[in-house]
Amino acid sequence: MNIVQSLSIALPEILLLIGVSVVLLADVLINGPQIPRDEATHGALHSSGGGAAQADLAGVIAANHARVIAAEPAPKMRVQRLALAALVLPLLAVIMQAGGGTQFAFSGMYVTDALADLLKIGCIIAVGITIVYAGGTPGSYATDRGMGRGEFYALALFSLLGEMVMVSASNLLVVYVGLELMTLSLYALVAMRRDHTQSTEAAVKYFVLGA
Repeated sequence: MNIVQSLSIALPEILLLIGVSVVLLADVLINGPQIPRDEATHGALHSSGGGAAQADLAGVIAANHARVIAAEPAPKMRVQRLALAALVLPLLAVIMQAGGGTQFAFSGMYVTDALADLLKIGCIIAVGITIVYAGGTPGSYATDRGMGRGEFYALALFSLLGEMVMVSASNLLVVYVGLELMTLSLYALVAMRRDHTQSTEAAVKYFVLGA
């Protein structure tokens, strides 16, 4: 089997990888660089001289933060919708491959069959539900916990990519690559709340036990 046929069998994973890259770039272009508000406020106050100036500066920063918070949901929702859109093409590619019988790629290291197609569809739907539940609107799970950023969606999609690679693996080396891609993404997702003690502790324990 030539390389073109092998790539066509792995088309859902290739499309998902392209989608993740687009989500990462879109997050940078839409939201721009993000500086934690607490660090920005702390640095600005210490760079100021007197107490009155610090109080005035604190008021200005608080007002700016209020405007930023009010304007945040729209860009975050755009990134969330883009992440959901990144699931559509891989899902369609898997559905188109369904019913094609068992096919091997990359010298027999990669396989697609009815069971693999079914599991991939289930994984894509599960991650789609997770992204919808996390949300990019005020009051949603991720936003309330300070995790409603573009990297949240990118890591979720990378984790899905690892799952899909494991589903189609017919070689232990490919299983290992998919497992590492999935678990490393989950490590980062667990530790996304950097200012939360329990989140940091959970990430360290997960890493130690998973390593």
